[in-house]
Amino acid sequence: MNQFLQGGLGGGSKTITVQLNAEIDLSLQGTFGVDVEAIKADLGGNAGLKFAVTGSISRTFNLPPNTTQLAVFGYLANVYSVSMTWSPSGCVDNSIFGQVLRALIDATGGSGSVSVPITGPDWSLSSVSTKAFVGPLPPAPPGVLNPPTAPAPQPVTSVVGLADGTLLATTDTHRIYKMVGGAPVWQSTCAGSICAGTPRPTTQAVINAGPATPKDGATLVDEQGDIYKFVGGAPIHLSECAVGCGTPVLVSTWSVAALEHMRPYPADGSTLVDEQGDIYKFVGGAPIRLASCAVGCGSPVSITTWSVSALEHMQPYPVDGSTLKDEQGQIFKFVGGAPIHLATCAAGCGTPVPITTWSVSTLEHMQPYPVDGSTLKDEQGQIFKFVGGAPIHLATCAAGCGTPVPITTWSVSNIDHMRPYPLDGSTLKDEQGQIFKFAGGAPIHLASCVVGCGEQVPVTTWSVANLDHMLPFPADGTTIRDEVGDTFKFVHGAPIHLTSCSVSCGAPVAISGASIADLDHMLATPADGATAETESGAVYKFGGGSPLPLPNCASGCGTPVSINQSDIDNRDHMNAAPAAGTFLEAVETGGLFESHGGQAVPVGQCPAASACPDAVGVNAASIALATGAIQSAVQSNTGFLFLNGPVSFGTDTGLGVMEGTSPATAALAGGGYEGAFQANTGHLFALNSSTGATDTQLAMMPDTSPAIAPLPGGGFVVAFQANTGHLFVWNSSTAASDTQLAMMPGTSPSIASAPDGGFEIAFQANTGNLFTWNATIGPSNLGLGMLAGTNPAITGLATDSYEIAFQANSGNLFTWDASNGGLDRKLGMLPGTSPSIASALDGGFEIAFQANTGHLLTWNSATGTADTNLGMLAGTSPAITTAPGSLGYVEAFQANTGKLFTVDPVNGALTSGLGMQAGTSPAVANSLSWSRQ
Repeated sequence: MNQFLQGGLGGGSKTITVQLNAEIDLSLQGTFGVDVEAIKADLGGNAGLKFAVTGSISRTFNLPPNTTQLAVFGYLANVYSVSMTWSPSGCVDNSIFGQVLRALIDATGGSGSVSVPITGPDWSLSSVSTKAFVGPLPPAPPGVLNPPTAPAPQPVTSVVGLADGTLLATTDTHRIYKMVGGAPVWQSTCAGSICAGTPRPTTQAVINAGPATPKDGATLVDEQGDIYKFVGGAPIHLSECAVGCGTPVLVSTWSVAALEHMRPYPADGSTLVDEQGDIYKFVGGAPIRLASCAVGCGSPVSITTWSVSALEHMQPYPVDGSTLKDEQGQIFKFVGGAPIHLATCAAGCGTPVPITTWSVSTLEHMQPYPVDGSTLKDEQGQIFKFVGGAPIHLATCAAGCGTPVPITTWSVSNIDHMRPYPLDGSTLKDEQGQIFKFAGGAPIHLASCVVGCGEQVPVTTWSVANLDHMLPFPADGTTIRDEVGDTFKFVHGAPIHLTSCSVSCGAPVAISGASIADLDHMLATPADGATAETESGAVYKFGGGSPLPLPNCASGCGTPVSINQSDIDNRDHMNAAPAAGTFLEAVETGGLFESHGGQAVPVGQCPAASACPDAVGVNAASIALATGAIQSAVQSNTGFLFLNGPVSFGTDTGLGVMEGTSPATAALAGGGYEGAFQANTGHLFALNSSTGATDTQLAMMPDTSPAIAPLPGGGFVVAFQANTGHLFVWNSSTAASDTQLAMMPGTSPSIASAPDGGFEIAFQANTGNLFTWNATIGPSNLGLGMLAGTNPAITGLATDSYEIAFQANSGNLFTWDASNGGLDRKLGMLPGTSPSIASALDGGFEIAFQANTGHLLTWNSATGTADTNLGMLAGTSPAITTAPGSLGYVEAFQANTGKLFTVDPVNGALTSGLGMQAGTSPAVANSLSWSRQ
C-alpha cells in the first residue's frame, strides 16, 4: 500500500492513516513424524487456514523541504511462527485464533516484532514478527509508482545438475529434500541450519525420477557432526578428514540412519583406497582387498583406514549369493561368507565381480567355510545345512532349510571351502531334541549340558543316523575331557585315558562322562592296525585290541598317536592279549598266527605277493613279546606255580611248589613250553604247556631247584640235586641218571643245550669249587671257588662253546669260558644271590644279577655294565633270556615290592602285579631263542 507525499518549501509533518484489509493464509508443511493429511482432515479438509484481518494503521512522516517521499505500508516480509497442539478431535477455535492474529498485527504498527505466548484450548501462539519498509525516494514520476515484486522460487522439474545443499519442497507430499552429490535426501527436521534458504517447489515424482544415491566422493555431515563420504551409494563414516572431507552438506541424523536415498553398503564393483594405499573392491557389501589392479581398480574413493576396520556401512563378508571371478576365470558364489567354487553356471553365476586370485586365497573379508546354519541346494535339489563348516545333508526341511543358495553338486563333492566333517566343539540338535557335540568329526551324544551345549544347529535325525559328513568315531589324536577333568585321547576310535599331558593333551572337547562310559560313537579298544607311541619313543601296533610292541617299522608304523606308557601298562581301553580269533602276520617271514587264549598259534603262511589282508602285519618279535613267546614261571605268594607272559598277567596252574624253591622253564623246539620244579611233595615235577603236569617220582634235596634246557631235536633235559646230594640228570626220552657227583647242600645246578644236540651242566661241588659236567667227558673241576649258597649260570654260545657266570667267593661277579678261563668282572654282588646268563646269535652274551646295591644290573659282553635302577628283593636272583628279533634281552625278577617284574627293550619295565613267595626267583624263556633255529 503506497502513497506519495510532497513536502512544501519549508517541509513539515504529515500524518496518514491507512485502513488494512488483508487475508492471512496459514499453510501446513509436513515434517517427519507429523501426519499432515490427518491434521488437514481435522481442519475440515482445507489445505490451510485463511483469516480475514482488518484494522487501521496511522503513521506520521516528517518531510524535509522540497522533497517527495513514497510512504510504503505493507507487510512485504511477514513471518508468523505458530505452534499448535492438536487435540484428538482436531478442533480449533478459528474466531479466537483470528482475533489474536489481528491484535498482533495492530500492535506491531509499522515495523518491529513481538513475542506473546498465548494459548487457546488446543493451540498456542509462540511468536509473530512483522516488518514495514519506508525509505527516501527520488522525485516521483507522474502517476503512481509501484515497487517491483520479489520473484517467487522457480518450480524444479528435474533434480539433475542441482548444486549440493539445494533445498526442495514437494508441494504434493509436503516434504523437504536437500541435494547431496546429485541425489535428493529427505530431511526429518529443519533444526539448526538444515533448512536455511528458500526451498524450491517440486513434486514427489520429480524426486523419485532423480538419482537413487549420491555420487562417489560426495560428503555430508549430520547433526552430531559426523562426516560421511559416499562409496557406491553407501555413506562411509570418516574418522578424520586426512582423506578429504570436501564441503559436507548438513543433513538430519535421521536421513543417514534411515538410509534415505542411500545404500546400506557399497554396490558391487565399487572401490575405495585407505590411508595406507590399500585398494578394496566391494562384493556383496564386503570390502575385498586387491593384490593388484589387474582386475580393475576403477576410481577408488579415499577413505580412512578406520572406516574399513570398523566395517562402517560394510559387510564383514559378502552376502549369500554374491559372486566373484578371479584372474584364472574361476567363479565363486558366497554361502555363509565362504567363497564356494562353482563347476559351472548351471546354479547361476549372477554378475561376478572381478577380484584378484590372492584375495580369495587369503580369504580377504571371507570365511574359510560357511557359518553355522547356512544352507545351500545342489543341482539335484538336495539341501545341506552347515555345522562347524561341514555340509550336513537334510532329509527334510522339518529342521529348517532357510533360503538355500544354489550351488553346483561338484562343489559339495569336492568340499570346496567346506570341512569334511564339523569342527571340534560344534553342536547340533536332532528332531528328538538330542544334542550332539563334535570331537574329531564324530557326533558325541551329550548326557547333559553341564559340559556346554553351545548354539546347536537344528538338523534331521536321519542326518546323524547316516553320519552325513561325520565320522563314526573321533579321528586319531582327538582329545576330550569329562566333567571331573579326566582327559582322553583317541587311538583309532578308542578313548585312552591320559595320566599326564606330557604327550600333549591338545585342545580337549568338553564331553559328559556318561558319553564316554557309554562309548557313544567310540570303540572299546583301538581298531586293528592302529599305532601309538609313548614318551620313550616305543611304538605299538594294535591287534585284537592289544598293543603289540614294534622293534622297528618294517611292518609299518603309520602315524602313531602319542600316549603315556602307563596307558599301555594299565591297558586302558585295551585288551591284555589279542582277542581270540585275531590274525597276526610276521612280516619278516610271512608266517600267519591266530590268537587263542593269549597265545599266538601258527596257522600257515601268507602268500608272498598279497600277504594276508585280514591279518595285522607286525614284526615276528612283536608276536613273541605280546603273545606268549616270552614266558616266565614263578612261585606265587600263595605257594602255587604261576605262568606269566607280558600281557597275560598270571595263570595259576594249581600246582603247589616247595617253599623256598624256584621253578625253571624252557621253550621247546616243537612249540610250547616245558617247566620243571620241586613240588610241595619234594618230588621233581615237569609241566608241559600241552600235556600238563608229570610227577617224575624223583626226590629232590630241600631248598634246591631244578634247571631245564630244550634239546634242538625235540624234548628237553633237566638237572637237579637229588635228596642224596648228588647231581642227577633226567630227560624226556631216557630215565634219570646219577652222575655220582656230590653238590654243595642248598645249591642248584644250571644247564644249557647246544645246536649239536649236546648239553653242559655247571654246579657248585661240595668242595665249593665250580664244576661242569657233560655226557661226553664227564666232570671238570674249573678250580674257581664260589660263594657259599650261590649257583652258577651257563649258556651255550653260537660258537658251540659255553659261557658261565657265577658269584666268586670274593663276592664279585666272575665269568668263565674255555678260551679265557675265569675273569673277575670287578662287580660286587649281593651275598646269597646268583647271576643268570643268556647268549645271542651274534656270539655275544649278557648277564643279569643283583648288585650289592640291591639294584638289578646287567653286564653285556659288548657294552659292559648297565644299572637299571630297579630295586630287587634281597636274597633273590634274576632270570634272563634273549628277546625275539635280535632286540636284545628280557629279564624277569622279584622287585623289592615282592611283585614279579619284567624288563624288555620295547616295553621297558613292566609289573604283572603278581606277588611272589619271598626268597624265590623267577624263570624266563623265549620260544624264538637261537637254540630253536
